[in-house]
Amino acid sequence: MIFQESGLRSRCTITRGADMRHYPQKVENYTNAFLITAGLTLFMAFFTLAALKGIVWVILSAALIDAVIRAGDTRLRASEVREDS
Repeated sequence: MIFQESGLRSRCTITRGADMRHYPQKVENYTNAFLITAGLTLFMAFFTLAALKGIVWVILSAALIDAVIRAGDTRLRASEVREDS
């Protein structure tokens, strides 16, 4: 397969077969990095909210976020129970 762009010529080979049978290798675990980044982002958001609106809004926001996470977890667990039955 030959591509021509702005006067340059390059050749691209497409391989089929052998490359498709290789399974992906293990990837790095970024869970801790994600949790730390999410925690720092929440801290900064709550700190900004506390500076602008006060601590009451921080407590209300944290309670709302906690309720949403718990509701999602409950819904996920309920769907897993139905799939197992």
